Amino acid sequence: MNREAFYKLTYGLYLVSSLRGEKKNGFVSNAVFQVTSNPPQIAVVCNKDNFTSQLIKDSKLFSISVLKKDANPKLFGLFGFKTGATVDKFESVKHITAKTGAPIVVEESLAWFDCELINTFDVGTHNIFVGQIIDSDLLDSESEPFLYSYYRDVKKGKAPKNAPTFIANK
Repeated sequence: MNREAFYKLTYGLYLVSSLRGEKKNGFVSNAVFQVTSNPPQIAVVCNKDNFTSQLIKDSKLFSISVLKKDANPKLFGLFGFKTGATVDKFESVKHITAKTGAPIVVEESLAWFDCELINTFDVGTHNIFVGQIIDSDLLDSESEPFLYSYYRDVKKGKAPKNAPTFIANK
């Protein structure tokens, strides 16, 4: 199997966040997709080992921030390669809350979705969380979204080991 064929699938890059009590966390995801428009539902794929995975399961809430193409690389280092179990990822990042109370990263974002968890699917190493969109907003209608192909090919970024698109070096 030629694993590089997977690089031809298109993805965006998003920050997915949740909380449990006062503890907030989030991670970079390239596996987010709209499921239905009526009712408005969206799905997120999350590695079971991610700290955010447990927060989503416990709180039944999550948010998605759609990143701008020129988003600051510090967000990828912070949300993609550090664990929220030991680092407060929201300490230095501009964020808000909407109807559910889940943290929403607005720094470097084009749009956001505030969701309540309605279903979880176990797919081996990952869970697919399906959420009912409770609220959303458009922050920037002029900029382009950050695509995973741009991150990989132009920025030479790598997927962390917990990402659904991670391919180990040969």
